[in-house]
Amino acid sequence: MSVSTVIARRFDPTMAKVGERPFGATVAEILAEEMPDVATDEQRAGLVVVVALGDRERGVPLQLWAEYRPPEGATVRVHMAIQGGGVLRTVLSIAIIAFAAWLGPVLFGAGLLGTLATAAIGIAGQFLLNALIPIETPKAKKSDPRYDISGSRNRLDPYGKIPDHHGSVRIYPKLFAQPWSEGLNEDRWANIPMILGYEGFEYDEWKVGDTDLSLFPDAELQIATIEPGGEWPFPAYPNPVFETTVDAILHYEDPWTVRESASNVDYLTVEFVCKQGLTERSKKGKLGWREIPCAIQYREKGAVDWISRPDCVGAAETDQPYYFGDSWMTPYPATWEVRTRRLRNEIQSARKTDAVHWGLLRSVRPCRPFVYNKPVVGAVLRIRASAMASSVLEQINCMAHAVRPDWDVATEGWITRRTQSPIAAMRRILQGPANPDPAADEDIDLEAYQAAAAYAAAKGLTFNMTMEDDASVDEALRIAARAARAFPIRPEGLHSLYIDRPQTVRRGVVSGRNASNFAGEPQYSDRPDAFRVSFLDETDNFKKAERVVPRPGLVGAPQTFQMLDLPGWTNPTQVWIEARRRHLEIERRWESFTVEQGLVSFFAAPGTLIGAQFLTVEQQQASGRVALVDGDLVMLDVEVEMTGGHLYACTFQNDDGAVFTREIRTVAGRSQLLSLKDEGTAPTEGAIALFGLAGSHIEDVLVRRVEPMKNMRARLTLIPHAPEIEALAEADPPDWFPIEIEERDWADKPPATPEILSVRSGQKPDEDYGDPDTPPIVVMVRPGAGGAAPTQTIKVMIGSKEDITGAGVGRAEFDGDDFDVGDTISVTARAYSMFGIESVDAAGPVVHVVQAPDDGAAVLTFSAEALEDGRNRYVFTTDNPLSIGELRYAVKTGSVEPDFDDMTPVVTGYVTASPVEADEPSGEDLFWVALRLTDDDDVVGSPAFTTLDRTS
Repeated sequence: MSVSTVIARRFDPTMAKVGERPFGATVAEILAEEMPDVATDEQRAGLVVVVALGDRERGVPLQLWAEYRPPEGATVRVHMAIQGGGVLRTVLSIAIIAFAAWLGPVLFGAGLLGTLATAAIGIAGQFLLNALIPIETPKAKKSDPRYDISGSRNRLDPYGKIPDHHGSVRIYPKLFAQPWSEGLNEDRWANIPMILGYEGFEYDEWKVGDTDLSLFPDAELQIATIEPGGEWPFPAYPNPVFETTVDAILHYEDPWTVRESASNVDYLTVEFVCKQGLTERSKKGKLGWREIPCAIQYREKGAVDWISRPDCVGAAETDQPYYFGDSWMTPYPATWEVRTRRLRNEIQSARKTDAVHWGLLRSVRPCRPFVYNKPVVGAVLRIRASAMASSVLEQINCMAHAVRPDWDVATEGWITRRTQSPIAAMRRILQGPANPDPAADEDIDLEAYQAAAAYAAAKGLTFNMTMEDDASVDEALRIAARAARAFPIRPEGLHSLYIDRPQTVRRGVVSGRNASNFAGEPQYSDRPDAFRVSFLDETDNFKKAERVVPRPGLVGAPQTFQMLDLPGWTNPTQVWIEARRRHLEIERRWESFTVEQGLVSFFAAPGTLIGAQFLTVEQQQASGRVALVDGDLVMLDVEVEMTGGHLYACTFQNDDGAVFTREIRTVAGRSQLLSLKDEGTAPTEGAIALFGLAGSHIEDVLVRRVEPMKNMRARLTLIPHAPEIEALAEADPPDWFPIEIEERDWADKPPATPEILSVRSGQKPDEDYGDPDTPPIVVMVRPGAGGAAPTQTIKVMIGSKEDITGAGVGRAEFDGDDFDVGDTISVTARAYSMFGIESVDAAGPVVHVVQAPDDGAAVLTFSAEALEDGRNRYVFTTDNPLSIGELRYAVKTGSVEPDFDDMTPVVTGYVTASPVEADEPSGEDLFWVALRLTDDDDVVGSPAFTTLDRTS
């Protein structure tokens, strides 16, 4: 049989000192055992005792404590009286003991438990309430490349904000006008106008996608400052250009094709393109010259008559895309209609290519392409785009490095240089061109900025970010300051800041003697197992990465996650440390306090350390004022009580704001006199005195916020100091790698069987493979379809000889001197994965007869037969059908095999397939038929002969 006891904790009634006492004891006996230090009538008068049994509760007044015995199974709750004025207005306690949730209704009743449940808040709310440096999320657009996980693009944004960069960051510059392209013969060139930002930066490491711009030998990049009202600096982009993609094929018999230009333009360009080339092949396949004329007319929109341009004639000998066109100045700026048509009928022939498309209509407006009231740095890139996808040309990027005043710790001065300092970024935000009302040096607390810059440099804190959203100056300052663990403030209108770091000097005190309306609030949150932080990784070329940071003490893999936004943080180690700091803030700054103070008593600015004395149920401390000082003796205006065997201390705040702590000689009993030990600062009359057990008589808290009130008062928001957070967060951050490497489940599985595409011999090698006396044997292979693992290499084997080729190359070569002409060789192949697992050998093997050098394509078999319809069919096989460039059939009557040159041609040209049907020869006779092949290198092979019997 027992009675439960609950001694409520300060600010959190669900966490308390919970115990049990034998049934039969009075309330006074229970309190004497549970709270032996509460011994005076004054202390007892400040307590509230409630006895709960089931759903019934009753208060027990002080005069009944000695007589009332709580019933069996009851719960006795003890907490401070709820009062106003200078006494704490919330529940206080002396211990921190957690208990199971099922005890809630028993100890506090269902109503209180329900209130606590509804008080729970999310993790983001926890940060906003109790973090000294709160989260500031930038107002990023959905298309912002900082948060685009699929990759960044150059966005057309002619009326957007000018970006301002901080630190070093990879940027994808916005386009200040529409890019335009032009076709010149067989090439296409792109002209890309970009805005880089305000002045004060250096740009390097230009890339197209992930490829260095230096690898594009024809690329031309011009970077220049666009001065308001100054000469336009970019000759490659002098005016706004508007392109309309037409892509309409022109046929001779079709009517005019019409398109409309942009408005207010005075320069027009029509561009035609022959996508398959423009050429006429000879019988041997050589490219020849071909022309195609097109007509162009234009008129102002709404006019009746058309104005003719000279015929536009394209002429070339190419099988690659070919561009031609016409450009002209119009009489005045307007909206124009343009029409085109083809003037010559297209030729339907395998040897002639002259299909033509109207590719695009380009219009130029006679004005400046970009206007701004401040100097802005721009760039124009001209690059050959013939073989590049348009998506690649939307990925022009470079590194931007901020060059601005930066605090140099060694010389103790501001030096203009490349910097990633968040404090240098704050000065740029305040004084740079992006600020419409830049601050002067005298409006900035440079001493505080210098201290913060030194702190950031010592901790390796950097800030790398492009700002181009709708954030205000204050929002931008908070984002940059957070990267230095700082927060901007405006004391007396001066731009200053404070740093969240361990402090040792108290700037003030609060207690019931100099403050009022104390209140406290615990924060309830479901702590995530880990934070997930997305950031641009400076160690991996500023590619987007994510780091998972588990909370301290977590056992096992994280199960619950919370996104944490850290704009401007690009160093993986600092990302880890900052996320750990946030975990620790939740753990160690879980409650906040508010208190009101008159300005005459207020000495602490936001971010500073002060001492606070909160009353507890044990009343082991007291607060008062110094009434008299005589050497080491100090008289207070209140009595304090000391017990032998304990150490006591008193913290004083003099009228000048100085705060100091002195040890007190223990004199058992109650008295207004304190005897100061050792040497130290002496208190003055009227000073605030906070007395209690040494080490626990006050608590260190930070001033998070100061809110002005009426009547020369201010409301202070306080949070625990928790100086250990910094060291714990910085302890042993793990090494970083952008991905979590896992073993491949196909590591022990074979790739697909490779395919042998062709075997060649007797042919001259490409220049890349030299010019040996004996041509090599070349085997072309490719990876097979399917397979449990990808193919890394392919081994090609001819007898005991072998050669290994990469899967993407697919070409194996063997020395021709190792084989004799006429040898029949057997070729097979085997694939290997990157882990050395081999496949089954290729089907076959493939049989090949080694050819003599320069013998051309060899005919293996050749036959001819007369068909019932009177036509003839010729069938042949060759050792390498892919190499056939031309074939020629010839016939002659007679019984003796003739010379090929004496025979009559039957079928010639570019038909290279077998079988072939032909009308000739006709008549009833016995014919000799010959076939001669010519390969791609114009090497003529030896003819093959057969007979054709048309006598029956």
